[in-house]
Amino acid sequence: MSDVNDKKQVALVLGSGGARGLAHIGVIEELESRGYTISSIAGSSIGSVIGGVYAAGYLDEYKEWVLNLDRRRVFQLIDFTISSHGFIKGERVFNEMKQFVGEERIENLKIPFCAIAVDLEHQEEVVYDSGDLWQAIRASVAIPSVLTPVQHNNRVLVDGGVVNPLPVNRVSRIEDDIMVAVDLNALIDLEVVHEKSSADQNEIEQNKFMESIRQKIGDWWPWASNGDEGEEKSHIKKNYLGILNASFEMMQDQVATLAMKQNPPDVLVKIPRKCASTFDFYMGKQLIETGRQLTAKALDQFENK
Repeated sequence: MSDVNDKKQVALVLGSGGARGLAHIGVIEELESRGYTISSIAGSSIGSVIGGVYAAGYLDEYKEWVLNLDRRRVFQLIDFTISSHGFIKGERVFNEMKQFVGEERIENLKIPFCAIAVDLEHQEEVVYDSGDLWQAIRASVAIPSVLTPVQHNNRVLVDGGVVNPLPVNRVSRIEDDIMVAVDLNALIDLEVVHEKSSADQNEIEQNKFMESIRQKIGDWWPWASNGDEGEEKSHIKKNYLGILNASFEMMQDQVATLAMKQNPPDVLVKIPRKCASTFDFYMGKQLIETGRQLTAKALDQFENK
């Protein structure tokens, strides 16, 4: 047990998973409260956001901003667009979030950091371990068909979660560190953190919020609109966002499972997939607490080996 407790340097891997990524804040807070030092970070999609903001030294400010978001404000930040590349431009929210990274360059950060994106044009993974931090984050979070991609240097860049949702193979390592990975798509029971009544209410609120988004884009995006083409086809249209989200998460789960077999982390924090949907950024307080609780549980198991 003493050898385990002597290992206080953490190579932190923050996975993709939309709003569930706010749990990453709780993960970081729990690690620091126990005396761990984060020596390096690799992030994909929302993991690159939280990891990049932390590495830049603005996590406290970002957390305060997140905790002030409610459903109305989140909806206001979603700038819908008529585009075949994605139905959300993302410029509103990204312009607000840019204040937390400024003009930072990755190579100048105090903590080694990398963000994962995908170049669709050349069909390859892109690892941002130098250059403009904000550009790396923006590319890493461009969910295909949802957020418009980033075009830069003859590249069409989208969400890193497409090929590497949990980049355990990309985080920098030092001697005697431990790797802590945070999986945001864990198929575990939500009740490990919240009471059933709370879980049921969360699902109701998530459904209402996703329905409001579906109604907003219905006139622009055919698959999202209501129609009179028959019960089966209408059902598909009403649930397009859910189908898209579930398909993407299932793919991410398979890729992450394979990655962890090849590069197993010392500590795996499992965040339940059911705890929030992609756009539920108004659930900041609850998700941060979820991250803290589940990190505490994972670290207790690790430290008591």
